[in-house]
Amino acid sequence: MPRLGEVEIGEVLDAICDPDDNLGEWITFYDITQQDSELLLQQRDGVGECRRECSTLTHACRAVFDEYREDMTEMLFKHYRTETPKKLSAEKFVSRVCTKMSKSCPAKSAPAGFQHKDEQWLPVMDPDSYKMRKMQHALNKQSKDGVGAPVQFLDPMGPMMMEDEDL
Repeated sequence: MPRLGEVEIGEVLDAICDPDDNLGEWITFYDITQQDSELLLQQRDGVGECRRECSTLTHACRAVFDEYREDMTEMLFKHYRTETPKKLSAEKFVSRVCTKMSKSCPAKSAPAGFQHKDEQWLPVMDPDSYKMRKMQHALNKQSKDGVGAPVQFLDPMGPMMMEDEDL
């Protein structure tokens, strides 16, 4: 397995908060729920439609990653650049990012009286539209690197499927 450099690690971190990217698709698996004054992330069984809650998770992820991207890249690079890489577990990495760097992750209660407006988590309804959206994203990602022109695929059913927000 080839060694990753800082640039490659940085590219992975750039994609981790983008639900349209394969590396950021994990965001669509989560639903935000509220239990008493606590907001919870509930993992679902598959890929979901990225709507308001998914956009909220994307924004929160980017806020942390944008501010600490260089620190995280350096930490990962240092652990894997030697001939015998030091073991950096996912738990240890998360702990360092959440408590030592950002202090964003420790569980906190929602403000008194806060009521989360729940949005029903929906699995991807149309696999073909999902594949087209992923393809569009990949092509547009390449166009940013100077390969090709940006594209926009139109989903003829898109506006009809999401008209009623109170489902």
